[in-house]
Amino acid sequence: MNNSQSSPLADVFWRRKGPILFFFLCGLGAGYYYFTTQNEIFRATAVIEVAENRVDTGTNSAVEKIADAAPSIGFIKAEITSDEVMMAAVKIGQLTAFDKSPADLEGTVAMIRSRLELSPAVSGAENKERAMVLVSFVCEDPTLSSAVINSVVEAYRVYVNNRHRSTVGEVVGFFRDGRDTIVPKLEELEAEYSKFRATAPLEWNSSGDAINPFRDRVVQLEESLQKLGTEDRQLANKIGLVQKAIQTQPDMVSALREVNYLLDGAFDLETIVKNSVTTSAVVQEMRTGGSENSLESRYLALQVRFEAVSSTFGVNHPEVLAVKKEMQIVRQAIDSLRKNEAEKRVADDQPIATVSLAEKREEVAQKYLTDQLTGMIGKRALLLDEIESLKTDLETARQRAHSLVAFENDNSAFQRQIERYQGMLDSLDGQLEKADLPTINSGLSVRVLRPAGSGQLVGPQMGRDLAMGGIIGLLVGSLLGFVIEWSERTFRSPDELDASLGVAILTHLPLVMMQKSRKKKGKDKEESFKADASVRVLYDPHSPFVEALRGVRNQLFTSFNRKSDYQVVQVTSVIPGDGKSTVTANLAASIASVHRRVLVIDADLRKPVQRKLFGIEQELGLSDVLNGVCGFDEAVVESEIAGLYVLPAGKLPSNPAEALALPEFGYLLDDLRLQFDIIFIDTPPMLAVSDPSVVAGHADGVLFVMRITRNVKPTAKRAMHILRSLNVNIIGVVVNAIGESSYSINYANAWSETYGGQPGGEYSFGYYGYGSEKYLDATKRQTMVVTGTGARPRARTRAINGRESAEVASTDNAVSITKE
Repeated sequence: MNNSQSSPLADVFWRRKGPILFFFLCGLGAGYYYFTTQNEIFRATAVIEVAENRVDTGTNSAVEKIADAAPSIGFIKAEITSDEVMMAAVKIGQLTAFDKSPADLEGTVAMIRSRLELSPAVSGAENKERAMVLVSFVCEDPTLSSAVINSVVEAYRVYVNNRHRSTVGEVVGFFRDGRDTIVPKLEELEAEYSKFRATAPLEWNSSGDAINPFRDRVVQLEESLQKLGTEDRQLANKIGLVQKAIQTQPDMVSALREVNYLLDGAFDLETIVKNSVTTSAVVQEMRTGGSENSLESRYLALQVRFEAVSSTFGVNHPEVLAVKKEMQIVRQAIDSLRKNEAEKRVADDQPIATVSLAEKREEVAQKYLTDQLTGMIGKRALLLDEIESLKTDLETARQRAHSLVAFENDNSAFQRQIERYQGMLDSLDGQLEKADLPTINSGLSVRVLRPAGSGQLVGPQMGRDLAMGGIIGLLVGSLLGFVIEWSERTFRSPDELDASLGVAILTHLPLVMMQKSRKKKGKDKEESFKADASVRVLYDPHSPFVEALRGVRNQLFTSFNRKSDYQVVQVTSVIPGDGKSTVTANLAASIASVHRRVLVIDADLRKPVQRKLFGIEQELGLSDVLNGVCGFDEAVVESEIAGLYVLPAGKLPSNPAEALALPEFGYLLDDLRLQFDIIFIDTPPMLAVSDPSVVAGHADGVLFVMRITRNVKPTAKRAMHILRSLNVNIIGVVVNAIGESSYSINYANAWSETYGGQPGGEYSFGYYGYGSEKYLDATKRQTMVVTGTGARPRARTRAINGRESAEVASTDNAVSITKE
C-alpha cells in the first residue's frame, strides 16, 4: 500500500466492487443482446446553406426592413418539421410509394419527423446571418433515405421563398387598408372643427391659436390687487408703530424721534421750532389749519386713488386723467388758503407771547404726529375701498374667463386629433411610396451545397451497444453501492467524525498486533511482567500505538514544568468493546514514564479490568474504601511502573450507580488530588449504564474513546449529547483500533502503513462482544451493597509511597496532609 491516502469515493467503489462488477457484466450482456436483435440501418446526408440577403439603402422603408428570423439550427428545424413542409416533401418525392415507407400521408410525415436530424455542418460556422446545416435521415432502405433528404430540402427552399413574398404583400396591404380607414375620419374631423370655430366665443391669432379675451384682464387685476394688498400691509404696520410709540413714550418728541424713519421724508423738529417766533403764531396756525387739513386729507385720498387706477389702467386712460386733474385743483386751493392766512397774520398786530423751547417742541411734534397718523389712516381706508372694488372686478373677470375654458379644451382636443390623424396618414403615404422601390430585400435564401447520395450503412454498432450497456450497468451498481454505504451510518473519515461530534480528535490509535512474548536485548532469559500484554507501554514502548498515546499525553501536559489543566480525567466510551480500559492503562503508564505520580481508579463496578491489566492480586478496592472497610492508602496499589498507582474496583456491589453517587466518592477524590499529579477514572460506557453520568460531575474533563464500527454515528452523537447535557469539559476523542474492520478502512488506509497495523488481526479488550443487556446483567449476581459510612474516606496507617504522611482528624471527618 502506498503512502498517499485514497479518496472516499474510491474507497466506496473498492468496498462495493462486487455488486458494481456484477451489474457491469450484466450491462455488457444486455448490450450484446441488443446488438444481435437490431436490423441494418442506413443514413443519407445533405448540406444546405441558409443565408439572409439584406442591403441597407437608407430609405427607412418598413417593407424593406422585413426580415425572416435568424437562421439558427433550432429555427430551421422547427420550420422543416412543420406540417406544411413535411407534406410538401412527401408529395415532391412521392415517398408513400416506397416499400419501407407507410402507405398513408400522415404516417409517412410522422416517420420522417421522428428520424430527421439537423446539426451544424461545420463547428463554429453558424452566425446571425448565415448557417450551414447538415440534414440527415436514417432508415432501413438506402434509397428511401436519399429520397427523403432531397425532397425535404426542396420543400423547405420553396417554403422560404413563398413565405417572404407573402409577408411583403401582407405588409403593403396593411398600409393601404390603414390609409383608406384614416382619410374619411380626418375629413369628418376637420369639418366638425370648422363648425366649432364659427360658433365658439373665442378669438384666434394669426398662428391659429385660440385666445380667451378675459384671461389677460384676470391677470392684470390679480397683479394690481397683489400690489395694493402689499401697500395696505405696509401702511397698517406704520400706523400700528406710530400709535404704539405715542402710547408708550412719555412725550410727543420722544415718540416722533422713534417713528420719524417710518414717515415720508425727514422731519427736522429743531428747525421748525426755531422758525416759530411766538406762541400766538403757532396757535393761530393750528386754529386756521382746520380747512387746510380737510383739503390735505382730500389731496391724500386723491393720491391713493391715482396710484390705484394708474396700476390698473394705462397713463392715458380717461379715469386716470380725471383723478390727476382733480388733484391739481385741490393743490391750488391749498396753496391759496395758505397765502391768505399768511397775509392775515401780517395784518393783525398782536403781541407775541413767548413760550419755552420744550413746549414748542412738544406742540410741533404732537401736531406733526397727529397729522401723519390721520393721513395714514385715511389713506388706508381709501386703499381698502379700492381693494374691495378690484376684488369685485376680478371675480367678474374670472367668471367670464372660466365660462370660456370648455371652449378652449374642445379646441385643443380638435387640434390634437387632427394632428394625430395627419401624422398617421403622412407615415402611411411615405411607406406606400417606398414600398414600390426596387430595393426590397428578398429575405432568406436556401442553397444546396451538397445533395444527398445513397444511404451509408451506420448500424448496428457492437462497440457502442456494449459500451452503453456497460455504462448503464456500472451506474446501477454504483448507485446500489452508494445506497448501501449511506444506509450503514458509519464514519468514513476523521473530518466527518470531527464535524459530526463537534469535538477535537486527540489521536488515532492503530490496530495492535499482539505477540506472545519478546526478549530484552542483552539478556538470555525471557523478560516477565505481571501486567497484561495489552499494556503496550511495558512490552513495546516504541510501537506506533504507544507513540500515538504520547500525543495525548502532550496535550494533557502542555508544559511539563507545571501541572495539567485536567487533574481528574474520566475515561469512557460509547458502547462496550471500544477499548477504553486499555487506553486508560496505557495512557497512565505513558504519563508515569515522565516522572509523574499517576493514579488509575477503576470505577467500573460492574465489569472491572484494571486489576487484571496490571496483574494486581489485592482484593481490596474502591467499594471497600467507600464502605469504610479500609482507608484509601490500603486500597491503592503501586504497579510495576514507577509512579503509577492503581485503585482497583474491589468487591462488585449490586448498586454500582448508587455507590458512585455517595458523598464519600467526592471526598475521596479531594484527598487523592493532594497525593497525585493526575488521576484517571475508568468508567463504564455511556450508553450501557448511568454510572458515567454520576462520575462526570467530579472530573475536571472527560476523555472519550470510540471505535469506527457499523452504525457508530448515531450512538456516538447520542453519547456526546449526554455528556454535553451534564455541562462537563470534554477533552477530546481518541479513535481506537484503526483498521480493525472494513468499517474503518478509511482510517486504516491513512494510518496502517505508518503504525504497522494490518486489518483483521485485532486484539480487543474490555467489553468487546458484550452488549448493553449483558453489561446490565453483570450486577444481578452480586450481593454486596455499598452504603457508605457518612464520613470522609481516610488513610489509616501510612502515606502512599512515603511521599506524604496523613493524620486522621476524626472530629471533622477530614484528612490533613503534611509533607515529610
